[in-house]
Amino acid sequence: MEDLIGKTLDNTYRVEEYLGQAVMGAVYAAHDIAYDRRVALKVMHSHIVRREGFRDRFLALEEAVTDLDHPGIVKVYGFSRNREVLYIVMEFVHGQNLRDALRILKEQQQIISLPESLAIAQLAAEALDYAHSRGVYHADIKPSNIILRPMSRGQTDKAGIGVQPIITDFGTGKLAETGTQTYTEMPDGTQGYMAPEQWEGAQLDGRCDIYALGVVLYELVTGRVPFETKRRANSGL
Repeated sequence: MEDLIGKTLDNTYRVEEYLGQAVMGAVYAAHDIAYDRRVALKVMHSHIVRREGFRDRFLALEEAVTDLDHPGIVKVYGFSRNREVLYIVMEFVHGQNLRDALRILKEQQQIISLPESLAIAQLAAEALDYAHSRGVYHADIKPSNIILRPMSRGQTDKAGIGVQPIITDFGTGKLAETGTQTYTEMPDGTQGYMAPEQWEGAQLDGRCDIYALGVVLYELVTGRVPFETKRRANSGL
């Protein structure tokens, strides 16, 4: 992918820092000149953008995900319509993702306590329930897509754990409308966290997120996922 550091996209987003790589694209920190705020940009890989019909399906997700407004979900501000670079503009969230937190604890031979694990899972479940009630499901719930944002002074810490779990990447989730799915060429999930129906390529709904969150909770409590899976032909698991 072209190095975007120092460039300004659409005369609005000045790209400042490379944050990492995801399945669908690279993630950058940028300055939103119009609103004078720091944002995160997920820039789609060019080979994915070139897939037939991808651009239309990608932009069709915008209305659904930008309408999501919940403290446990990263706010999506909008999708670009730039013909050269396709990207999602998101809230920049300070905090450590759950995958990194688990890795550091493992190096220290520690785990997250059971009460904290249950609180994280409960708060994430509330965010998912909100999204599902609005016809949007994620399809790739995993520790790296959950950021632990430290609570600010004055915020109500109802779970008593000092952080608010924030689910990211709803911009590349699946879109469901009135019980049926509008499919995209988005990733089908991550090995170890995918529900059996995802392996089989079946129609999905919010239950795939519930399954994946259950796997995350299992990992929080035990330090490992319940099943080590490998894709096999004509097999769900």
